[in-house]
Amino acid sequence: MPQLHQESDLLAEHISDHVLVARASSGDAIAFETIVRRHNQALFRAAHSIVADFAIAQDILQEAYIKAFTHLDSFQQKSTLKTWLTRIVINTALNVKKSRERMKTTSHDTVVDLNLYSEVNMSLKNDNGVQQKPDQLAEQEQIKQLLQDEIYQLSDKYRTVFILREVEQYSVAETAESLNISQDSVKTRTLRAKSMLRDKLSRKLEPFMQELFQFAGKNCDLITQKVLTELHQSGYLNSPK
Repeated sequence: MPQLHQESDLLAEHISDHVLVARASSGDAIAFETIVRRHNQALFRAAHSIVADFAIAQDILQEAYIKAFTHLDSFQQKSTLKTWLTRIVINTALNVKKSRERMKTTSHDTVVDLNLYSEVNMSLKNDNGVQQKPDQLAEQEQIKQLLQDEIYQLSDKYRTVFILREVEQYSVAETAESLNISQDSVKTRTLRAKSMLRDKLSRKLEPFMQELFQFAGKNCDLITQKVLTELHQSGYLNSPK
């Protein structure tokens, strides 16, 4: 497995998604792993933005990968691989959420009292009302957690658009295609989401945006191994030579 990981790291920098899809279609395990590692972060954030539960988002991600990899022939390359995979993840997540709501077993793992905002907002200002640096007032992880909590207070239609556009840096077109909505809707929802968050959080928190909802290291390795194992057991991967 270490050799596979090393080779896929090299592939990730030099080979396009379309080439990787072609190789994966022929059962190339390295191509499968490279696709997973390349898109894990964005797809996990998309799933988590809908279900707001880390473990369930992982399950959704794995299920979506299996759906995608066992139906690669349906990828017609009219869109990017990222948006195609994102659509699958979002549809899977929405189905899971609907099922959980029907069973009345929904959960939310990042809930915070919104009254905390007023305390944080006041603490971010000195006696002269001038904004201070966040690291002078609180640990970075605490600030990130507060921001994540406030994002998950947004309604579904704003939260997912915000995650894709502002956290994961999808383009307007990619976000619209991923969510099957108009580009105008993407722009409107993004602006509305940012406006609502600005009402609750200091703009000094924005530099931490790219560090939210990390999905790397052991988590990335685990989901990658699970997907490759299931694909191998299902006969979609070539046997090692």
